[in-house]
Amino acid sequence: MKIVQELNQKGYLTAIRGKSGGLLLGRQPETISLGALVRDTEHEMALVECFREGNNCVITPSCRLQPILAEALTAFLKVLDQYTLADLLTDRTSQLSTLMRIPALSVHN
Repeated sequence: MKIVQELNQKGYLTAIRGKSGGLLLGRQPETISLGALVRDTEHEMALVECFREGNNCVITPSCRLQPILAEALTAFLKVLDQYTLADLLTDRTSQLSTLMRIPALSVHN
């Protein structure tokens, strides 16, 4: 419920209470970047101790892994930025589309 509440507060979902209630997307799937979604909902993106505030790792001054992991995290998010929720919903008959009450996309040629 905490996740749903957060997604609702950030406009990704609309929560409807009551007997006929449920969850609806708050925006069109094409406008929801997967990278932005991860950044908005992941409160701890630190892969390792040295990425955190108050880093207590004793080998940080001589560690060569930190910049490599930072580059990997940047690359991970960059790949996610290339996709939207619509890319995950290409089969509009999927159970997820039905559950989320996402209407079929209109196709323009």
